[in-house]
Amino acid sequence: MERFFNTAGPVKPEIHYCLPPLARLDLPDLLNLIDQEKYFVLHAPRQTGKTTCLLALMEHLNREGRYTCLYTNVEAVQAVQAVEAVEAVEAVQAVEAVEAVQAGQAGQAGRAGRAGRENLAPAMEAILRGIADNARHCLGDTTLLESYRAVLANYGPLIALESFLGLWASQSQKPVVLLIDEIDSLVGDTLISVLRQIRSGYVRRPAAFPQSIVLCGVQDVRDYRLRRNEGKEVITGGSPFNIKAQTLRLGNFAREEVAALYGEHTRETGQLFEAGALGRVWDLTRGQPWLVNALAHEACFEMREARDRSIPVTGELIDRAKENLIRRRETHLDHLRDNLKEERVRRVLEFRLATARFDRDVPDDDDLQYVIDHGLVTRGARGLEVANPIYQELISSQLT
Repeated sequence: MERFFNTAGPVKPEIHYCLPPLARLDLPDLLNLIDQEKYFVLHAPRQTGKTTCLLALMEHLNREGRYTCLYTNVEAVQAVQAVEAVEAVEAVQAVEAVEAVQAGQAGQAGRAGRAGRENLAPAMEAILRGIADNARHCLGDTTLLESYRAVLANYGPLIALESFLGLWASQSQKPVVLLIDEIDSLVGDTLISVLRQIRSGYVRRPAAFPQSIVLCGVQDVRDYRLRRNEGKEVITGGSPFNIKAQTLRLGNFAREEVAALYGEHTRETGQLFEAGALGRVWDLTRGQPWLVNALAHEACFEMREARDRSIPVTGELIDRAKENLIRRRETHLDHLRDNLKEERVRRVLEFRLATARFDRDVPDDDDLQYVIDHGLVTRGARGLEVANPIYQELISSQLT
């Protein structure tokens, strides 16, 4: 089967054109952090290749043989949190209806807090089950599947993860390295508890806790503080993860990497990308990985005229591919539109549109960093600017 450009999920080199994933990171520095028993963060905007890099790192470390490395994704816990949040709200509303007069505001707040803590149990069970399932699938290790329920029952959700990881590390013949993806999909008590349990077990590494843990998500967890509302009332002081040694950020493709990726298609099919097409892709995307892959996939596989591999891909074809992606509201671009519904994002981007510049007058530095972390703006030679012309077109159409 002919390989193709990937626009959904992690890259599979056997079916997708791809660049060597670990070449996008400073691998010697990353391995040095692991050797030094460091816990650190890898973050980047959505659909830039984070998961692909983590899976490649797991494969590299397990093949090298000094560590037992496991990847796990906690995004599925979102569904548990959503259901439990609804149930918590309904429970509080019921209390308010029956006992509002007697309990008063303080009583209501106390019950809401208890509901939130009680909702930690199913979320923690989902996290432990995810680790155990991946250990079976990736490492052929079924022992965690046999033990996670007992750990949860014996220790409770507030220390279950710490106990579970400690048990695993203690029984492992090699130091354990754990890669946790989509960490910032967790919210509220679940996120705080996960970070604090990891911090609590940190002092026992590597004999009785993972030697190294990598937290991966869209945002950095430096100075992470949970906030209750738009007024930004802090509900937990300080950072619940102050053991982080370093933050690594996965960037966009360089111009040469875009050419190398497209060269994979040329070598396998003979179809050329004209210099004007390569230049146009760079101008439109600034190397954003999903956009780079999506434009090429649209031009080479979806548009009929370029399915004939004797026909070169031109700049005009790339422009038409761009219009097709926008018109169809592809998932990546639709997610961008969802970002624009957030008040903090609109506040920063509307300021940018109004002033045609970014400077110290941006309304809120935290909001600006949030927008940078989501890949909507970037630091260029002239300061901060919208990340690429495709995003600029969508942002302008949505906010004006």
